[in-house]
Amino acid sequence: MPDSPLGGRPNYRIETAKTATIVHVFNDIDIANANALGDALFRALESRRPLVIDLSDLVYVDSVGMHILLRTVQRAERAGTAAVLVATGLIRHVIEQVGLDRIVRVVPDVPAAMQALKTKSRSTAAQS
Repeated sequence: MPDSPLGGRPNYRIETAKTATIVHVFNDIDIANANALGDALFRALESRRPLVIDLSDLVYVDSVGMHILLRTVQRAERAGTAAVLVATGLIRHVIEQVGLDRIVRVVPDVPAAMQALKTKSRSTAAQS
């Protein structure tokens, strides 16, 4: 597991699923840990596998954290890699308020994210 920048507990866990990389984020994303999370998300994109960012256990996100999520989604798009956010409640509300949901799919749970990736894969293949 990654080290937290302040020596505390890590705020994310990376899971390699059969068809995607899932980054589970919990507790909070703020100025103290956003860069470490960003580094992990950017490294996950290097594999060119679809990326699920699971925010279902996230309690708080500040503007720096939202910026990291935006940059990750933009990098995924430039790399031709699918990305999906998992969020509900207050975190989903914040995502909608800043308009991030207009550029990336936001779903309520990881199974829905995996289904969204399958649907995107099929529609991309049909366009080719």
